[in-house]
Amino acid sequence: MVSSYKELSELSREELIEKFDYSAPSTSLGVSFYRQELRHRDEEEFSRNMQRLTRIICWLTAVVTVLTAVNVVAIIGGLLQ
Repeated sequence: MVSSYKELSELSREELIEKFDYSAPSTSLGVSFYRQELRHRDEEEFSRNMQRLTRIICWLTAVVTVLTAVNVVAIIGGLLQ
């Protein structure tokens, strides 16, 4: 068992899972545990969706930038003729 928050924060993910698996059989879980797990999963899904949308926005920004540059070149070329 860890004795402080600092020790807990220094544990690796695998160590945390191992400690959870060791403690779970002798622990009584309340409803809040399941609510927290559901919230955590919802937040992970939201995060994945936001990352996907961010990539799409990044690509769209690049496309608009290229098209704007092409438009500027076309306008300047038309004015010089």
